[in-house]
Amino acid sequence: MVMAALNFAALKYSVEISYHHLEPGHTHNEGDSIHATIERHDRHQEIYTKVEYLERLRTAKQEPPPHRVSDMSQEMIYDLKSLVKKQTWAKDLNNQQIKWSKVRAIEVDPTKTGMFFKNQYDDDFTALKTNAKKGHPVNVAMYPLTPAYTALIKLRPLKQKHLCQLCTKGAIPEKYHPFYQQLIATSPRMRLQRYRSKRLN
Repeated sequence: MVMAALNFAALKYSVEISYHHLEPGHTHNEGDSIHATIERHDRHQEIYTKVEYLERLRTAKQEPPPHRVSDMSQEMIYDLKSLVKKQTWAKDLNNQQIKWSKVRAIEVDPTKTGMFFKNQYDDDFTALKTNAKKGHPVNVAMYPLTPAYTALIKLRPLKQKHLCQLCTKGAIPEKYHPFYQQLIATSPRMRLQRYRSKRLN
């Protein structure tokens, strides 16, 4: 799935992408530092909504530049499964089986029209065989992606029940209840009425 996404992005937007895995035993990652900063900033803080959490993320880093936070929506998430299924990801151009757990670096170059990988950083890149499984080759750059979701994601019944309980018991302050009422409204009407009747009693 990740390989299909990298390949699509590189060919669609004509950009070169390099993707590297860290060597075992040398797993220092800038992302670890970012997460540690956020955890320290949010420790002992009460956060009830996504808007509040996004603001905490943006202000977690005290020195410039601040963290850049992107607010995602369901419309921005696409289903790549059909694209993955239309191509082969198991062998290189030498018809050798690829052991993805051993791959250390991946490169996608739109000018070369292909994906390349290597198992060691000292190795030369080997071309990946991504031909179509059947029929004509897939025009990846023009492939029509479909949204991953066609409707709002509904909360599971148990999650709905727990949110109702937190509201009725006052664990969630009343000023935040409209936000959670909106979430619960996607569930069966009975649960929403039950929540409201308890608040009125």
